[in-house]
Amino acid sequence: MRNFRLKIFCEFSAALNDNDSYLSYLLKFTEEKDLFSEMVKKYQSGILNTREFFHKLYELSADVFKSIPANETEFAEFSGSFLKFVNYCSDNDFEIKIFSDCIDSFTEPLLKKHNLCLKSYSGIFKKDLLSGKSEIFYPYTDEYCTLCNTCRRNILVSHTNDHENELSVLIGDSVSDSCVSGFADIVFAKGKLASYCWKNNITYFEFNDFEDIINKISKPEKRKFLKQKNEARIRRKDLFLGG
Repeated sequence: MRNFRLKIFCEFSAALNDNDSYLSYLLKFTEEKDLFSEMVKKYQSGILNTREFFHKLYELSADVFKSIPANETEFAEFSGSFLKFVNYCSDNDFEIKIFSDCIDSFTEPLLKKHNLCLKSYSGIFKKDLLSGKSEIFYPYTDEYCTLCNTCRRNILVSHTNDHENELSVLIGDSVSDSCVSGFADIVFAKGKLASYCWKNNITYFEFNDFEDIINKISKPEKRKFLKQKNEARIRRKDLFLGG
């Protein structure tokens, strides 16, 4: 069996104890709670795509976004199994990248709290100190797609080298992970991503926490599945070549 090097691409919400915690945090400080809850329902039912949802969310909760302290970690916490998984990957030289549709005001403080030097991809909250104006900048969108704030597909494809025995592993739980699931060699899914993979005949491994993933990839007798998926490899190549 070839010795592949795993490249882990993990959804930020999948690593948290409560994957809706940042929404709960915003709801706590938003005056228009009924309107906020209605927006969340429309997003979860697919009426609003991710970019539409976060645009409306920012308009509704702009003052809350502005007031988030630079070191805010109150809204969320990584699960213990995720922190254990990070140590496991470090010991085995597996690179982890984090992506999210929310903003760096949520992701970066939590990474720093646990001294995790992981590359993260998210929106960037900017505030002009002179004018007092603020905006959210999304540097990782796809110019031809308006569905997500952070294009997970492009991130995975551009950071997976098929010629150097790299194996892309997607860990996700949200509808925003749907597009990239067809480009990953291995998919660990739960929640809405698991439902999408099941409906669209995409091979995946369901997990409850990250210890399930460790057990799956660490035991020699279970490592036969660690191989490049031909369909995913072809999709990555076609996208890379502009196909």
